[in-house]
Formats: sequence, C-alpha cells, structure tokens
Amino acid sequence: MHHPKRRPGGGGGGSGLNLPQPPPPSSSNQQGRIRAVEVARGRTGYGFTLSGQSPCVLSCILKGSPADYVGLRSGDYILSVNDINVSKASH
Repeated sequence: MHHPKRRPGGGGGGSGLNLPQPPPPSSSNQQGRIRAVEVARGRTGYGFTLSGQSPCVLSCILKGSPADYVGLRSGDYILSVNDINVSKASH
C-alpha cells in the first residue's frame, strides 16, 4: 500500500482511493497492481478529471494538484472510494 505524507495546507477530508498501479514503462506487458492512495481535497478540488464508466478512468491530472502529489496518472482506474467498491459505478 502507498501511504503518502500529507502536504502542509492540503486540507482535510481525504478520500481513500484504490487504483490499479500501471506497470513501469519498460514492462508494458505486465498487469497493473492495485495500490491504495489517500487524496486530500485541496482548495480547488482533488485535481483530476474522470472519463468513462465501469470502471471510472482518470483522464486528466492537474500538475501540482493533490492527485498529482500522491502519484495518480492519466489512465489510472478508480476501483474503490473510502472502502466502497465503485468499479462498476457510473460517475
């Protein structure tokens, strides 16, 4: 599991997200691993855009945002939020 340090002034009320971890670029044929991250909402939100459904896919990560800080990347899937399975949920 990935437990990032909180950034000062990051605000409270983080959301626990479980995401498959994309494989490293040099091994693109391996399946991604699931990792848990906690994203604290910033003043302007979490810093990502969702697209697609079942599962929801992160389509854009704002540079310098809470999502960027914890290592989320475009193309990551959201499987659960606060221990609730959302892999088949619509957004």
